Amino acid sequence: ASFVIISEDGFTIAQIGPIAEDYDQHLLNHFSQNLHFQSPFLRLAFDELRKRHIPQDIQDFLILSPVFRSGDKDYLSRVINAFWQKDYLVSSCLMIPLVEDTIRNLYRINGLSFIRKSEDGAGYDVLSLKKLLDKGLVKEVFQSIGDNVEYYFKVLLTARVGWNLRNNFAHGINKNSFLGEDVANRLMHVLFCLSLIKKHPKPIEVK
Repeated sequence: ASFVIISEDGFTIAQIGPIAEDYDQHLLNHFSQNLHFQSPFLRLAFDELRKRHIPQDIQDFLILSPVFRSGDKDYLSRVINAFWQKDYLVSSCLMIPLVEDTIRNLYRINGLSFIRKSEDGAGYDVLSLKKLLDKGLVKEVFQSIGDNVEYYFKVLLTARVGWNLRNNFAHGINKNSFLGEDVANRLMHVLFCLSLIKKHPKPIEVK
C-alpha cells in the first residue's frame, strides 16, 4: 500500500508508493521502525556501561581512533559527560556535528576531497553529510560489514524516510525528539562504531 510521512507541522516529508514500485523506500521505513523497536535493548546496554565505566574511560577509548582529532578532546569530554548525566538534549545536539566532522575526517586522513565549488563560484563548501555517505567511503572502510554500517548511518542521519537526525537538527524540525534517550543512545552508538576505525598504512580509494 502507498502512504505518506507527515511532519509535525503537517506537511508531507515523503511519499512512498506500493512496495512493488517503491521497494527501497519501504525497506528504509521498515529498517527505521526496527531501530525504534530495538531501542530498549540499546538502553539497557548503555545503562550497564554507565555502571562499569566513568566518562573518562570512554573518552580515552574513543580518542584512540584517528577519526577523532586531538582538538576534539574537550568537545568529546563535554559530549560524554552530558550523556553520562542523561542530559540528552545537550549530548545529542553536540554529537551530531561531531559525527559529521568525524565522517568528514575519514576523507581527510585518506587524502580524499570533501569540498565542492560553491554555487556563486566565490569559494568552496564542504560536502553535506548525505553526499559524504553516498560516496561510499564508509562502506569501504568497514569492509565486510560496510554495506550494513553505511545503511545504518543513512537511516539514522540523512534518510527522509528514516530518523533523519542530522537534517532535523540542522533545520529545527522535530526538536523535542532530541530530548529523548533513544536518539542520544543511537548517536552515541554511531560514535562507538566510528571509533572502531584504525589507521592503515595504505589510504583507501573509493571506487
